[in-house]
Amino acid sequence: MPPPPLLLLLLFVAVLPSFAPATAQFPCIDSHGGNFSRLEFLRRAAMLRKASLQATQTGVQLPVRWSSAGYLVDLAIGTPPLVFSAMLDTGSDLVWTQCFSQPSESLTYAALPCTSPQCQTLPRFSCSPDCHYSYSYGDTSYTKGVLGTETFTFGAADPAAITGIAFGCSTVSEVGAENSPFFSNSAGILGMARGPLSLVSQLGEERFSYCFASDDTTTALLFGSSANPSPQASSTPFVNVPSPLYYLSLQGISVGATLLPIPNTTLALQSNGTGGLVIDSGTTFTLLTDPAHAMLKQALVSQIDLPVATVAGYDLCFSLPPDASGVALPILVFHLDGADMAFPAANYFVVNSSAGLLCLAIFGSPFNLSILGNFQQQNMHLVYDLAGGKLSFEPANCSDRSLVDVVTKK
Repeated sequence: MPPPPLLLLLLFVAVLPSFAPATAQFPCIDSHGGNFSRLEFLRRAAMLRKASLQATQTGVQLPVRWSSAGYLVDLAIGTPPLVFSAMLDTGSDLVWTQCFSQPSESLTYAALPCTSPQCQTLPRFSCSPDCHYSYSYGDTSYTKGVLGTETFTFGAADPAAITGIAFGCSTVSEVGAENSPFFSNSAGILGMARGPLSLVSQLGEERFSYCFASDDTTTALLFGSSANPSPQASSTPFVNVPSPLYYLSLQGISVGATLLPIPNTTLALQSNGTGGLVIDSGTTFTLLTDPAHAMLKQALVSQIDLPVATVAGYDLCFSLPPDASGVALPILVFHLDGADMAFPAANYFVVNSSAGLLCLAIFGSPFNLSILGNFQQQNMHLVYDLAGGKLSFEPANCSDRSLVDVVTKK
């Protein structure tokens, strides 16, 4: 994978309703101003799952590849099937694609009415009379369109057709970040959060996994029994909150042997729903709230024996010598609940060899939470265990062809 452009910072965590502690209500606001309690939200989610005729172990596998828009999966929609690419996004739960042609051209398309359980789980919708949705993301990107059901086809060599998948047929979409290449290479988003409209929820799978390569190697998104961690993998529980996002308990950060003196309130998820750390495959670079981000930069400056350079678009850069082979860089560690996630320098620095620059690929968060981005997830096998409520992870060479062949041919 080529180094990310200096100004590329995609953020596709969905703008979902905020939440309070687990004892409080989980607001889910639709266009009619209705408030769903958490119990009602879960009841409707259960209705949706029961409505899916395909909620069985599917053994679905999807190819995953890098593009300038992030990590994309290739799949097909409709009858006859139309191939499209979508961003793999664990920070949102809606599956949607731009409607390049009339949906009526597909023999298996059906618009959903407002009374359907799928429509009722949306944060915002309107009726005319079909279910018209409006869905926003953290960088002010959005999609609008009609919610419907379709047949999705997964895989090329041994295709599996799954009927009745709810998705957004987008008629209007806009990218919030200026000059973002998002829509230049993908036609939509594959939401993989824990909400009822995500692909993993609609398939009824209890686990999924991926391994992001740091080059152009195609790897696999695996579901169900194929998504297994090895015995050597570490695990950390998801924070138990009424949110579809995957919150992790970040309890500390170390740079080399130095544990940063970050206040607990900076990293912890607060009772008002702010703070915390979300793992998100749709965000490029990790975002840290202050003072954690400021302390990280200070520690790197003190431990790296290189002159600091000013580069537009980055918070911290160093000037590299002509021969950078002897430059020592510390290991970065995120101390999670029950496990440590270690990042070698290649996972938190980007290098511009021609300009002789080494730049930190972790930014200050403009939001009230921290986000673990996909650049930091590279060369790591990640298993999301929804039934067990935990994330398993271990270092892996995701570009290893033998590993790719195993996971794609299994």
